[in-house]
Amino acid sequence: MQWSNRRRPRCGADREGSEAGNAIVESLGVIAVLILPAFALVVSFASMLGAEHAAAAAARDGARAFVRAESAEAARARMEEAVSMRLADRGAKAENAPRVACSASPCLSPGEKVSVTVAVRARLEAFQRDVVVTRTATMPVDDFRRTRP
Repeated sequence: MQWSNRRRPRCGADREGSEAGNAIVESLGVIAVLILPAFALVVSFASMLGAEHAAAAAARDGARAFVRAESAEAARARMEEAVSMRLADRGAKAENAPRVACSASPCLSPGEKVSVTVAVRARLEAFQRDVVVTRTATMPVDDFRRTRP
């Protein structure tokens, strides 16, 4: 074996038709084709998840405020205030007014259940669509409270 003092060309720098710099172009292609759409999907998923958490928290707080009220009129007002405050905290907007469903009449009868349903709109930017997320929370009325109209 004979050693030579000739230097070899580095990475095809002196060869004709070299592919120097193609790795950067291919990397940019991968980023444009795979990573950017994946990022858009993650952002859309996060938006929907945020709307789900906001709707669930607002429904839970609304139901809790309703069953702790002194009267049915006060219960409705307290529930709407609790829902709007929670949605404002989360930066979400209600699709429509919260709905209340009672398992008995009057609504605040001891041992019965009150359900509050909240709908929130989420924007999915990757798909250019809006999605309405609806969540319901149910709370029991205290067994030891007096029946109030």
